Amino acid sequence: MSTRRKLWAIWCCFLARAIFYCTAVPLWEGYDEYSHFALVQYVAVHHGRFPLESILPNSSRTVSESRRLTPGAWIIRDTSKGILSYEEYFSLPSPEQKARRARLERLPAAWSREGAEPAEPLYEAQQPPLYYWIMAPFYGLAEALGIPRVVWILRSVTALIASTAIPMAFFAGRRVFRDDGLALGVALVVASFPELLIVIGHVSNEGLSLAVGALFVLLALKLEQGTPSLRSGLWFGVALGAALLTKAYFLALVPLAAVVLFYAWFRDAASRSRAAWQAVVAFGSCAIISGWWYVHNLLVTGTLTGQFEDAQAIANGNVSLLRAVSQAHWAKVFDFVTVSHIWLGDWSFLVVRAWMYRVVEAMVLVAIAGVCAQFVRPLSGLPRPRELGLLTLPYLAMLAGLSFHAAQVFRARGTAATVGYYLYALVVPEAILLIAGLARLMPAKIRLLPVPIVAFVLLGLEQFGCWFVLLPYYAGLVRHNADGRLPTVRIAQLWNGRGVFFNHLGGIGPVSSPFQVEAASVLYLIATAVLLWLACRMAVSLQMFTGVRGKSAIGSSILLTSGPG
Repeated sequence: MSTRRKLWAIWCCFLARAIFYCTAVPLWEGYDEYSHFALVQYVAVHHGRFPLESILPNSSRTVSESRRLTPGAWIIRDTSKGILSYEEYFSLPSPEQKARRARLERLPAAWSREGAEPAEPLYEAQQPPLYYWIMAPFYGLAEALGIPRVVWILRSVTALIASTAIPMAFFAGRRVFRDDGLALGVALVVASFPELLIVIGHVSNEGLSLAVGALFVLLALKLEQGTPSLRSGLWFGVALGAALLTKAYFLALVPLAAVVLFYAWFRDAASRSRAAWQAVVAFGSCAIISGWWYVHNLLVTGTLTGQFEDAQAIANGNVSLLRAVSQAHWAKVFDFVTVSHIWLGDWSFLVVRAWMYRVVEAMVLVAIAGVCAQFVRPLSGLPRPRELGLLTLPYLAMLAGLSFHAAQVFRARGTAATVGYYLYALVVPEAILLIAGLARLMPAKIRLLPVPIVAFVLLGLEQFGCWFVLLPYYAGLVRHNADGRLPTVRIAQLWNGRGVFFNHLGGIGPVSSPFQVEAASVLYLIATAVLLWLACRMAVSLQMFTGVRGKSAIGSSILLTSGPG
């Protein structure tokens, strides 16, 4: 297979796996999905107008009623409001479940223009508007199809947008590794992250964040390696502006942008004039695209981000930021950041076995050691220290931003908390650093080995989480214990319950046909097998050429894995 065909294969596998999550995950189970959907609906119904008022608008009657007709995530279950857990929903008689589904699919489109009763404020209106502007036309075209099908369409479009990170991961990897084999490895590792598919598989701006974050990193690498120009500055500023208009946490990218643009001015005295104009164009275009939103936030909420926690933290003058930092339980905060970045089962906050998280954490710690070694004693064939710094800076800035968010939550609510799946906006530098760090600690002739190792670990964890925890819970095969814990399904349970498995998933998901869920599952398994096969080819090529020394071994393994293209 040529490099181009392999890249297309990885991209298609990623998209097929993402569509499976779009199809199999129940309605509103994605993180804050119903509120993201309600905001898309609001923008579409109001012909593109985004709510900028200080008082949040009401959700629609459609969304409110749909929440009472389908089971809810574990943390938002509320029987008094008619929001049943999966256990309670599947305890209903089968005719009642079918009647609820029929009412859900026949909710009048006119209700999208009526307010919820009782009122349900559109709390996701604190988000920047770009994603909702993009999705509103798709909602308008599909509105007549009913809530479930519209959700599936919006989920799928979100996944399609997010999938563009795969080719950008390849091109970013090729810029720092200067090798098609390792660049394909970066794309393959991005496609293997288990929590990533959960994050982008629902209606949410996280899918767009993945795409614009990958684009920004790729353009930053290109800017660092290229000659200053107005065109480069314009594209760089547009990418940063689009990122800032997608999620406020992309404020963490502003320091990286400043460093990259300043370095372009510093490295070559002969081109300083072009570098200065490049910076002016970059920050000017960024300000034009997104500056108005942050000025609005300052005027309306008194905060730059516009997030509720920041506004509440400022209002609560009794707890200073310094006090929050000193009193927060940071070990607990970062433990949850790690768990929610590796694998967290949607809004029901399902988890896998503790040792599985420890395996991934150990792999990451080894990679960090390798990255540090590459900084101190750089080896050829791996990212140079300057490139490692460019990739590390935004990730550290994002971690600092999450820490600030946790401290603001402490000031507002008395308990520090944040989530690690926000870090997937920078999954491209994460994958590059992971591969580079592991490869640095291995002999030159087996530098491709980290790719199959990482892929097998991540895909293995995902298969366990998906088939033994996530889907069995959604299908009603397992239930929470009295202490609130969820057991993993046994193989015998899964086998004996196969008759109702897809029927139940079809009854509470965005598609009504169990056959469609089965078809998506088959495509998912095939796509996962293809990714594992590509990883195996890398491992097999290394085994065949371990006896060859020096540069010829590297070249031979690359030739076998990358092909003539």
